[in-house]
Amino acid sequence: MKRLILCVLTVLLLPGCVGWPSPQSRATTLNTLILKLWVSHGSANVGQPVTIRFTVKNLADKTVVYERSGKLVIDLFVPSFGIEEENWPRWSKGKPLTPELTRLELKPGESRVLEMVWTPSEQDKYYVISIAGRVWYCDYNDTCYTEVRLGVKVGLPLFGHRVLD
Repeated sequence: MKRLILCVLTVLLLPGCVGWPSPQSRATTLNTLILKLWVSHGSANVGQPVTIRFTVKNLADKTVVYERSGKLVIDLFVPSFGIEEENWPRWSKGKPLTPELTRLELKPGESRVLEMVWTPSEQDKYYVISIAGRVWYCDYNDTCYTEVRLGVKVGLPLFGHRVLD
């Protein structure tokens, strides 16, 4: 009986250990779009790569278009402790402002997927890093956006954590 209990507890608790693959996802909506954020690890060690995927899917029966003049319309980013926002790891970093970044056009049932790999650094340790996927829906204002966020614990969660948002 003790062996059975130990086996059951191991199976239940092992995925919560730091560094063990424990995919997580979260979704929200923007009109007829579903915005879904997925991470390969809900808990990670410093130096351990985490795959991040941001999917935007059109559920409408007509084409949806969002466009911004010379500005991002879609992005995926990782706010990092002690780093200025313009230096955060971003899917769009280093990419020219082409229609891929400034226009989001999805036919019925079509999806757009952004994917990047982020590796937590020592300064992220003992924090819950709030990863975000964002879609801006107006050209005239940088604050009109919808985003979905998902936290990744970095370091040993047994010692507690601070949330970085």
